Amino acid sequence: MFKRITRPFIYNFSASQKGLYAISVTASCKSGKLLGLFGGEDLRVEIDGLKLREIPVKDKPQYKDIPSTWNGTKLKGLSKTIIFVLNLEQGEHKINFIPYKGAIIEKEPGIVLLDERKEIKLLTGMQAQDGNRHPWIAIALINLPLNRLDVSVKCEKRFFDSDDVKIIIDNKIQKNQKAKFWAKNWYWQGRFLKGQTQETRFYPDLTKGVHYIEFWADRKPTLNWVKINLGQATEDKNIIQKYIYRGISGEEDYNRFDNEILEAVQYWNDIFSKQEYPPEELLDPNLVKAMIFRESRVGHEKGGEVDVMQVGNAGYSAISTLNNDGSIIDPVTGQPIKEHEIIDGKEQVLDYHGEANANTVYNSIHWGVRWLYHKAQRITFDDKRYWRAWKKAVKRYGPGTDKYVNAIWNIYKNGIDPDNNILWEKKKNGFSLIKILFIISAITIIFLTGCYLGTKLNNDEDLTLNEAQKVVNKIFFKEIEDYKNGKDYVFVGTSRECRKLDCIADLLFYKHYKLLVENMRDNQHFLNAAGYLYSPMLHVRDIDNDGENEIIFSLYDPLNRDHIFLVIVDKINNKFQTIEKKMNGGYGAYLQLLDVTNDLQPEILLFMTQGRSGYPLYIYQYLENKELKQIFHSEFSLFPKFTFSDLDNDGLMEIKMQGELKDAMKSYRANVEIIHEYDKKTNSFIKIKEVEEEI
Repeated sequence: MFKRITRPFIYNFSASQKGLYAISVTASCKSGKLLGLFGGEDLRVEIDGLKLREIPVKDKPQYKDIPSTWNGTKLKGLSKTIIFVLNLEQGEHKINFIPYKGAIIEKEPGIVLLDERKEIKLLTGMQAQDGNRHPWIAIALINLPLNRLDVSVKCEKRFFDSDDVKIIIDNKIQKNQKAKFWAKNWYWQGRFLKGQTQETRFYPDLTKGVHYIEFWADRKPTLNWVKINLGQATEDKNIIQKYIYRGISGEEDYNRFDNEILEAVQYWNDIFSKQEYPPEELLDPNLVKAMIFRESRVGHEKGGEVDVMQVGNAGYSAISTLNNDGSIIDPVTGQPIKEHEIIDGKEQVLDYHGEANANTVYNSIHWGVRWLYHKAQRITFDDKRYWRAWKKAVKRYGPGTDKYVNAIWNIYKNGIDPDNNILWEKKKNGFSLIKILFIISAITIIFLTGCYLGTKLNNDEDLTLNEAQKVVNKIFFKEIEDYKNGKDYVFVGTSRECRKLDCIADLLFYKHYKLLVENMRDNQHFLNAAGYLYSPMLHVRDIDNDGENEIIFSLYDPLNRDHIFLVIVDKINNKFQTIEKKMNGGYGAYLQLLDVTNDLQPEILLFMTQGRSGYPLYIYQYLENKELKQIFHSEFSLFPKFTFSDLDNDGLMEIKMQGELKDAMKSYRANVEIIHEYDKKTNSFIKIKEVEEEI
């Protein structure tokens, strides 16, 4: 508990810079029945004097019993978290807590500077207190639009009354069309999900103003995360920069393919924004236009009249790769090279079956944008999609030189081509044609006098990896002081700078996760921090039957890729500590928790990544004495597949492994199937069947 209040209380805080902030407040109020009074406790807050009111607005303003307040009659002593998302000026600010009869502020308010991007992630891993149909979480957007909302919820099916979650957007309940009439108001229902996670996308498309997103809980559902896409004001959408320059002859039209550019960018933006792991920032059509100018002078360059994005250029693999036509051969294996992407959460071969081509201007732009999206993607070892910054994607689209990407970026950001021709006037930030000419003249004077402005001062992305890590490290050690003081969501700056410089966030976590553990307040505190710094999944379960959840994850060495750690974060003697096991020979691992011994206590299943050897399986138990015990290790095979079941219905788990054996020296290949069954006496798995068939 942070503070019990019965009269107004002012919480002062400072905004380090101007920007978009999330202010998180968790509080609880009791009902009159619990207090033995007529009417319960209520609480509302004012941020810098701002009074929020009802939606839709009525004749008489209503400041109580609205989504952005706490109502004891509805809460009955349970907690409610409200996230206020708003723009703040740099400097001092205050939150005025105004209670009626009293309230408990459960935690110190969290103040987080949000990333300047369209996709904002809020509220990770929150489980509701056990209660009956009560307000749980609210998000108040203040003077902001709301384009898109993504929500991930987990609901368990429970005896008599399962977990359920209701979502209300601006006083409108989002209906569950699969449910019967009486249950349609509860969008996520445990009786359907049965412990599974469901991710849902909503398109409120709300203009700038005050908006409320409410979540009500029944029993104990978990909100995995919420992502909001604020979008842009309607008048700013689909605006493409007009080029005023018309070439040396004065006859070249650089705006003639604007409609084709807009159509292609909007098409692929829509495709990727709706997939799992969408890009944090959608592609800007003005960037594509700048690329087309650099590649073909918008079709006025000889040889680029049709293939304006040069995506089908001779010797360039883009079209062949998009079509997976088998024409690109690996010189080592002699086999066709296939490109993969994560599509809707699954790794798939990139294959448009001959559809991709650059035979027309329309197709060149359409498939050029698709190829740029491919260059922006990476696949992490745990099969998740990772997005590069668009500047990195542009560099990978072309010859990979700084000269190429800097030329495009100068066109995109400043309207100046490689010959110092001014393509368009920059007006939004107060620039004019005269000012641009002045800047160009000043740069020329500096250059002629022998002064050199290094690109590292103007382009942070040109830093070496080591330099980038040092820059991000400084920010990390500054922000960790707030973490040590118990604050949540403190590594926004670290995460943002790491993405900007394309550093390795996992390396930061690898080096400093013990420091996070030493200073963690509770599990959620650590998880909130790790969410900004580490991409693989972290599991939270009670694996030693002590009544408290542990955090379990695998940790790989991002630089050497020659070992992994199995790490457990546990509270021992009232202090959080790490229990670790180092495993050599693997450069990554996929971790799952599953009860394979039928004792209602999950074991740790670790699928080690060893190149073409696939994922050999190790199974560990976490014992009450805080030690890890290995109870299974699979035999070697290529690309093993594991099935867990009770094949003979004797109450004992069997593990069936199917894979391939290969001996290059003897030109021998075989399919193998091995079955192990759990033995209670030895607390291990014993081989009961092995079949090997030569191929």
